[in-house]
Amino acid sequence: MVQVYFAISSPLDNHDDIQMHRTLAAQADPPIAALLQDLKSSGMLKDTLVITGGEFGRTPAVEVSGLIKVQNGRDHNN
Repeated sequence: MVQVYFAISSPLDNHDDIQMHRTLAAQADPPIAALLQDLKSSGMLKDTLVITGGEFGRTPAVEVSGLIKVQNGRDHNN
């Protein structure tokens, strides 16, 4: 098992601006694609389970805290 993190101080745990995830996804997609291509070209993809995940536990509901100007964040919504 190999686990790879894409994070510097958990950028996907974002309460402030959901639009930032667009940038993070654009940064993460090329390395993920390269990993899949490498596994495929080496013949290992057929025997490898690849799971990608992101932030969980949040719905698209906007978090309105009053602390920021643009209310594009998301709360935990227990």
